Amino acid sequence: MKSKKIVNSVLILLIFSSVLTMSSTLAYEEESTTLQLEEINTVSRVVIFSMDAFRYDYWSRTGDAASFEWIKEQGVTAAYNVPSNPSVTAVNHVSIITGNHPDKHGILGNTFYDWETNKSYSLFSDASDPYRDTNTGLHLMTTKPSVIHAEEQGIKTAVFAWPYVDFGTEFEGMSPTYLYDYDWFGANNLRTDKGIANKVADTLIDDPDIGLVYAWLPGVDSIGHSTGPDSVGIKQVIDFSLDVALRTFFEKLESAGLLEETVVILESDHGMAAVTDDDYFLETKSFYLDAVANTGLDPYIAHDAAFELLYFIGETNTTKVEEFAGYLYGQDGVQAVFVNDEHNSINIDNPARGVNISVWLEPGRSRNFGGSYLGMHGYLNNNTDMRGVFLAAGPGIAKNSAIGGIDMIDIAPTALALLGIESGFASDGSVLSSIYGTRTEAFSFPDMYAPSISTITLNPTEPRAGVDNVIEVKVYEFGTIVSAEAEITIDNGTVRTIDLEDIGSNNTFFGTMGDFIEGQVVSVIVTVEDSIGLQAIDDTVTFTVNAPQKTSYSLISLIALIFVVPYVYRKKRNN
Repeated sequence: MKSKKIVNSVLILLIFSSVLTMSSTLAYEEESTTLQLEEINTVSRVVIFSMDAFRYDYWSRTGDAASFEWIKEQGVTAAYNVPSNPSVTAVNHVSIITGNHPDKHGILGNTFYDWETNKSYSLFSDASDPYRDTNTGLHLMTTKPSVIHAEEQGIKTAVFAWPYVDFGTEFEGMSPTYLYDYDWFGANNLRTDKGIANKVADTLIDDPDIGLVYAWLPGVDSIGHSTGPDSVGIKQVIDFSLDVALRTFFEKLESAGLLEETVVILESDHGMAAVTDDDYFLETKSFYLDAVANTGLDPYIAHDAAFELLYFIGETNTTKVEEFAGYLYGQDGVQAVFVNDEHNSINIDNPARGVNISVWLEPGRSRNFGGSYLGMHGYLNNNTDMRGVFLAAGPGIAKNSAIGGIDMIDIAPTALALLGIESGFASDGSVLSSIYGTRTEAFSFPDMYAPSISTITLNPTEPRAGVDNVIEVKVYEFGTIVSAEAEITIDNGTVRTIDLEDIGSNNTFFGTMGDFIEGQVVSVIVTVEDSIGLQAIDDTVTFTVNAPQKTSYSLISLIALIFVVPYVYRKKRNN
């Protein structure tokens, strides 16, 4: 009886011990899983690419662009991204980086007038403009950009080709740690989507401590202006320029082990509308000339293609300004006119650079500057064609998700919040907390783009002695093959390496392997390499050299049968 009690006691102890062990194991596994998820969702840097003029509905044209399709599956896509007024490049890149509209950041157009300095600042030179000053830069912003706020928090930043972030300029004595401006990329022949994306990747690899990056990409802006928003050229730029640029960036960061802690944001500064009349010059219209003649006012105009900013320099009579505006309302081609304080409603009433009158053209109408336009932007942001895109992917970001529309000024505060900076930044934008999510696997770019050798053809099909045997290689590659070679090893130990030449057709390369001796066993290794160093290798080709081709006498024999034999027969019969 006593032994039975001992056995029962031991069983109880074993069960209790097992429960404790199981609980400890579960607790450890839960803690381990939590730590793993924390690592997977650690954000070390945020990289913002601005794809110029990528309209909100262009996502439907990325089906053949694998990098775009991959990152859409990996992140959160907004229905659209509403730009600031006016919907032009200079204004909205400053809106993006400051998290504010022009009424706060002070950049009111590609060209605008400053009352205090009596100058008009512009990205473009114009010798006929007596006020023009092209010395743009950080010093012209009237609110702090997010890169400066991040630098103040001890976070390194880098800016690439971003409008108004120009080398040699500062905001309150500060500038980004790394700054490669628009002119730098032009001087180095790198002002392309791939050239800029490549420089971003290389800079991050050289200094992984960089926390915040803003990079402008030329995108589809130029092709949209010249061929229109619905042209096939838009898709071609997406497939063969933007997609290749993103691929370069993703693959380089993946190889360096940096992508998994990088949040990537793709956005655009505005959209694009089709143009049917690119010969709309406000100052030549009869109603404008009537306004000048009847009021005696002749304003300075900061010209743009889809809107005009009118400044009545030296005029203090607001009633006369309002009278002038009366001639402009409701005229052909004019969508809207705003006067003085009315600019508050469209967020461009900056205290130092306030506009007296702004005239906004109807979408489809445009001024030209010596060229021809089939596409234009700059219209009021309530026109849906002016909407851009927003996509975020990476650690801490939900996967394969969609949200409603966002505002351009939400991007900067969101980027700072992802880096742990959630206060002290003066922005009218909001943190996009709806994009947050917990990833369960690391943010990693798949090797979807490595080149592959599709076919290898030998000519003759069965190589033989006595001839120059040829090899032809077809390669599947989205990017650019920079080298292709064949290493030929013969059983006697001889090794030949030949460069394969591009015949200029569908990534097809060929080369002459040379002559062989009958009976030799030959193996061939083909290696191709693309422009970013990815290789494809094929070592499946092995053959035994056949005997030289014998001369065929079948045709000669046939001729003999047809002509010679009858001749001999006739000759014999005649004898």
